[in-house]
Amino acid sequence: PPALVQNLRHNRVLHEQVILLSLNMEDMPYVPRKQRMEVHALHHGIYQMVLHYGFMETPNVPRDLPLAKHHKLKLNLDDVSFFLGSERILATERKGMAMWREKLFVLMSRNATSAANFFGLPPDRVVEMGTRVEI
Repeated sequence: PPALVQNLRHNRVLHEQVILLSLNMEDMPYVPRKQRMEVHALHHGIYQMVLHYGFMETPNVPRDLPLAKHHKLKLNLDDVSFFLGSERILATERKGMAMWREKLFVLMSRNATSAANFFGLPPDRVVEMGTRVEI
């Protein structure tokens, strides 16, 4: 993920335990708690975790991370940091989309809820790594 690459590039450190987290919104209203989490070991200390939510549920990552103990992962929520990628979208004169549409898209993007808020992440545990995207 770009946020991990940027963190490695700037800090030159790979943490002891890295969890690549993604969320899937399912085609059912609710996902049973027992089916909420999948974890796959990718390499020593690196895991892929998927949290599944129904379309009627509000994702809450901190509430569901303790489920990792069922997958033999040790997580202390007080020590967890969340590295998120964020994009700053810029309208340009490039061909493809009318300028008014680009500016409308940029406005809508800036007014959207941040990923940290949407996932219920504690603000003091979030590190956002940003990139510029020109459209």
